[in-house]
Amino acid sequence: METVASRLGRCIQRVTEGDLSRIIAEDSRDVALDIDSLDVMELVLEMESEFDISIPDDHVERFNGPGMPLEPSVVTAVQHEPVTMRRLLDYLREREIADL
Repeated sequence: METVASRLGRCIQRVTEGDLSRIIAEDSRDVALDIDSLDVMELVLEMESEFDISIPDDHVERFNGPGMPLEPSVVTAVQHEPVTMRRLLDYLREREIADL
């Protein structure tokens, strides 16, 4: 049986091109990714394809944490949280994506 987490891992691997240095924090409960807003948009496209879903732009903000602008040209003083595997998996569970 293929899990949602392993399918999501494939999406992340395609976006990061397997560059393990882009994993900036890892513990037993979560993984944080060093990806910019353009990578996030690429990840959204990968997830839409992998899970056969459509992710609205206003949902993408959840992946980045509070205050993360989607446009790279937007400058803000807010400290941004990295995209995390847990946040992505929680979103997929909300969309009722299940293990195969």
